[in-house]
Amino acid sequence: MNLKDNNKAAQNGNREFLTISQKQIYKSIIEKSEFIAIVTPVDEESEINKVLDDVRQNYPNASHYVYAYTIGQNQEAQKYSDDGEPSGTGGLPILEIFRNRGICNIMVVVVRYFGGTKLGTGGLKRAYSRTALEAIERAIIVKKKMHQWLNVKVDYSSWGKIEYYLEQNSFSIFKTQFTDEVSFLIPVLLSEEGPIISKLTEIAGGSIHISRLDCEYLIDNDCD
Repeated sequence: MNLKDNNKAAQNGNREFLTISQKQIYKSIIEKSEFIAIVTPVDEESEINKVLDDVRQNYPNASHYVYAYTIGQNQEAQKYSDDGEPSGTGGLPILEIFRNRGICNIMVVVVRYFGGTKLGTGGLKRAYSRTALEAIERAIIVKKKMHQWLNVKVDYSSWGKIEYYLEQNSFSIFKTQFTDEVSFLIPVLLSEEGPIISKLTEIAGGSIHISRLDCEYLIDNDCD
């Protein structure tokens, strides 16, 4: 999802979603077949082929590379593949996990090395979904919320007070530059945008310039 899409999502009120923060791998042996689930965070459909290529390179000569993914804060883009397994026994059960748990921007590839014992359609569904679920549960589930980036410019006389206020209230400061004035970037929740602009203006006695940049989904550090 690019910044243009983020800005549109902010206007439409789509302000948060669940996803994973990092790649996770889980392996299991079921009826002599080895199943390996690779869970990866993805933001764009253009990333999908690279993820698949990397998995095939890291786990060559497998019997099947079953996968599913969903992208978008409302799971707008969804796709799955059984990769030669009986229809609906591999990718779809994985996709159902995403749907049931409301997880977005995620891809799971389950690699299978056939061990000689056929599992049947029910057994395959359980094997693929169980392996994928174990990997997902070991990944760190995070909530991403829409933030508005603000570009702030203040006089040196106000910088100390503003920096203290932001740090005391757990706002992160980025790209601070000291020239004839102090400029920096801060991301704020959309619900906090108005109040923080008013507060910074008050602290600086009106001697401040604040401009809005793009909106972006960022991890909510206060999420349990």
